[in-house]
Amino acid sequence: GKVLDVNPFLLDLLGLRKEELVGRDPWDLYADPKAAMRRFDDLKKRGFSYDPELTMRSKSGNELRIEAVSNLYAVGASRVLQCNMRDLTDRSRLEEQVRQMQKLESIGNLAGGVAHDFNNILNIISAHTAVLGRKSAGGNGDRQKESAQAIEQAVHRGAGVVKQLLTFARR
Repeated sequence: GKVLDVNPFLLDLLGLRKEELVGRDPWDLYADPKAAMRRFDDLKKRGFSYDPELTMRSKSGNELRIEAVSNLYAVGASRVLQCNMRDLTDRSRLEEQVRQMQKLESIGNLAGGVAHDFNNILNIISAHTAVLGRKSAGGNGDRQKESAQAIEQAVHRGAGVVKQLLTFARR
């Protein structure tokens, strides 16, 4: 259950010197030591494990994502665990950035669709307002004309909102 040897890859990855690792409990290197201890116990029973994504902490406190393949084998009277690791930190970071970009793209598509639908509604309102404005004859005409103008102003403000949504969606 103690680290016996370590290669330069892990030293560089964790920012430690060999003397700082040899003799330590291996699960102390993980973000969740209790889960690491359970994996270690399971590995002792099965003799092999594959962990597609584990979290370790470097000396500076940074979280590192790793993939690990571990084997247990006999060396004389001792059982030795060999763990081969791959650093997935950059790949995980890039995957998260891609997810964020996809979310933004979805929001942009939604905004574009809403803007187009809203624009169609505004066009219908604008056309009917123009008809109302022209039919302003009789005693009620001034009031009807004022209402038509108020509706037309609201349509223009709505059209401005549509332009902003479409500009956002294009980005």
